[in-house]
Amino acid sequence: MPKARQPNEAVVKAISEVIRDNPTAGATYKSLLARGWSESRAQNEIAKVVIGCFWETGRGMPNRFESVLQSIQDGKTAEQLFPDALYVAEGDPPQ
Repeated sequence: MPKARQPNEAVVKAISEVIRDNPTAGATYKSLLARGWSESRAQNEIAKVVIGCFWETGRGMPNRFESVLQSIQDGKTAEQLFPDALYVAEGDPPQ
């Protein structure tokens, strides 16, 4: 079985800073830990939210970072909130 990829230190640091500096991200992280998620899994979930929201705003869509974090706290997952089929850029091969 292949080893899991280790996250890039700079990415881990950046996500840790988002969790520390943004109260909603911090609350979301704590809610995931309270549900029994590991620290790395909770950080990965927050990273998916950051990337998804970054992708959206980069294409002129509204910034929904805070509302997505609240939805994660309410039990949704990043996969539910950012379904792959909606995030195919023009020119990308079909999925």
